Amino acid sequence: MRKPRKGACRPPAARHRSKRPSIEAILAERSVIVAVIIASGVPQRDRADVEQGILLGAWRAVKRGMYRPDPAQDARKALRA
Repeated sequence: MRKPRKGACRPPAARHRSKRPSIEAILAERSVIVAVIIASGVPQRDRADVEQGILLGAWRAVKRGMYRPDPAQDARKALRA
């Protein structure tokens, strides 16, 4: 009998289907993103670039299927998190 292999195993599959929010839903949270950028101390001259990078990264994560909110949670709260 062989010993089980040590190390990383496959991650568990999601128990619910992934939802894909639209780009409009992501853009609707722009005020929260800007508030976090300001609170983080990003200089005003760099804020637009940082905001654009965050929005683009969020959209790419959604397209790759990395966004899997709990269906029991409110969709807008899950997107903000």
